Amino acid sequence: MNIFKDRQFGLAFFLIVVSYIASFLISFQLLRSVTLDNSVQLTHVLATRIYEEINNELSKPINVSLTMANDLFMIERLQEEDKYSHEENVEAFRTYLSRIKKGFGYEAAFIVSEKSKNYYTFQGFNKVVDVENDAHDIWYKLFIDKDVTYDLDVDVNEVKNNNWTVFFNTRIEDGNGHLLGCCGVGEQMDNLQELFYNIERKHGVKINLVNGDGLVQVDVNEINIENSVLDGLNLSKHNSEEYVIEYHGDNFYVTKYVENLGWFLVIRNTENFTGAAYSQLFIFFLILLVVLLIILGVSIYMMMKGKKTLVKASNEDKLTNMLNRNAYETRIQGLLGHSIRNITFVSIDVNGLKKVNDTLGHSAGDELICGAAQCIRSYFGNQGLCYRLGGDEFAVILSNCEHESQQIINEFHELVDQWQGTYVKKLSISMGVVRSSDYESVTIEKLVEYADMAMYREKEAFYEKQKTGQC
Repeated sequence: MNIFKDRQFGLAFFLIVVSYIASFLISFQLLRSVTLDNSVQLTHVLATRIYEEINNELSKPINVSLTMANDLFMIERLQEEDKYSHEENVEAFRTYLSRIKKGFGYEAAFIVSEKSKNYYTFQGFNKVVDVENDAHDIWYKLFIDKDVTYDLDVDVNEVKNNNWTVFFNTRIEDGNGHLLGCCGVGEQMDNLQELFYNIERKHGVKINLVNGDGLVQVDVNEINIENSVLDGLNLSKHNSEEYVIEYHGDNFYVTKYVENLGWFLVIRNTENFTGAAYSQLFIFFLILLVVLLIILGVSIYMMMKGKKTLVKASNEDKLTNMLNRNAYETRIQGLLGHSIRNITFVSIDVNGLKKVNDTLGHSAGDELICGAAQCIRSYFGNQGLCYRLGGDEFAVILSNCEHESQQIINEFHELVDQWQGTYVKKLSISMGVVRSSDYESVTIEKLVEYADMAMYREKEAFYEKQKTGQC
């Protein structure tokens, strides 16, 4: 029995599957939307916090550099640089810069004289800046040409192991606005990287500081510094008070212009919303699917069991547990309308049932019927289908039976003759056996008709013998 061929069950199963898939997709999209919105809001709050921390972290070296640029000692010393010997200038600037470095703990502290192009550090004289012939010194010309008060520049620190450093270059001018040089301090990149790393690991985001061209200035991974470009971002300085949120598929960027630095803070999500972010939803629906399949399996089993019970009840004779007339007619209907081959039809009728019922009672009559059924199952049970058609009428349909009709009749009568009951000592039957192979072409209707005729002939012979006292 294939329950999936049941149209009602098939429709119900289809609706369950469609409803499950629809609920999963709707839940997936809702969770995706809610998760994305919550992540954007969280990242917006996070961006505000990071913005404040960066401002606090980097405002200090900016203020220190501005203070240096306005220090009267430095201004006067640069103005009168040629009045002193080289050694005296080196010592004066070294002492001054050593106090700055020691007092604030920066990676570097430096002064560049516009007049002599001498580059002084806390260690003393470093070099003569040559923007024409030394590519590394081009920073000085670029800064001076910008004509800004201060600027941030990410570069390697030649004084200390070429470590990545954020230099705060500050313009030095006299009271009349004449350029005297530049000064500043260097903040070790490690400090910013550690700050970014802790936030990234805790909140599952990626943080960068980039310039107006999207070139990365600060990144946890040093290989990206001054080497990677974040394309497709809205890097506008006009709305410096706003946080700009941009969506790129399941990813988003929160961007904020940091005016004090001249850089942009960029925070982007690193979670995959179609994968890891929905693992719990997937697990939930997987468990739900298993539960539904278990319920569905139990339901199918119960339906099939119930349907088999109903089919069995509708096709089984209660007294003999043989197939009943309903099952018989269903089988005959399946054979109607065409010539049949290799079918043997047996028609059987119990002799003298009415007399037994009238004289010994219906219990004896039932015993006689059950005795006939027992003999029929014993002889034909493994060869074909056995039916009780009602009352004392039985039928057997055999497929591919090789025995001759008379052989079947003889053997079955011998079996019946051996039966003994409680109320009735002897069982007598009449039977007709017809084989389709004995005809060139025959239908099931004719086969049944011929078998019944043969059975009635035998029954007439039985009652004729009774009249004459032969049985």
